[in-house]
Amino acid sequence: MKKLFISLILSLIFIPGAFGQHDRHHEENNEMVEIINHYLSIKDALIESNPGAAALLADVLYNKVKDLTTDELKNGVLITRHADRIRSSTNLNMQRIALNGLTLALIETLKDYGETGSTLYQQYCSMALGDGGMWLSVSEKINNPYYGQDMLMCGETVDTFN
Repeated sequence: MKKLFISLILSLIFIPGAFGQHDRHHEENNEMVEIINHYLSIKDALIESNPGAAALLADVLYNKVKDLTTDELKNGVLITRHADRIRSSTNLNMQRIALNGLTLALIETLKDYGETGSTLYQQYCSMALGDGGMWLSVSEKINNPYYGQDMLMCGETVDTFN
């Protein structure tokens, strides 16, 4: 438990700068980078099959996005809805289902947003959730958040965002 707590604290401190370069001149870019970093933290907690950490991290994302207007963030309502489902549950399967919806909302936002500052890989597992599950990653290496260690490398990269 102590190790989990320390890992969670470290991820909250260090993850926000892990994705993309912060550009002080582009506040919108900073917002998107922060949202993506929060998403990636949630996804990583689900890879580790850690529903408690996923819930705490989804709460951070939820609070980050909930007050943004549609003009500030396309699909913000969908992003908060799915983040709320993850933060409100400690059921790993329910969190993973909500991750897919969160991922799809972020993908649509990224398509309209354009440049992300760093490369993001859209990955897919046809076996997840019955009819397939998507996730985003900063690595080409497959780490499937839908099956944890059981089928960690099941999936493929289907698209890239730069």
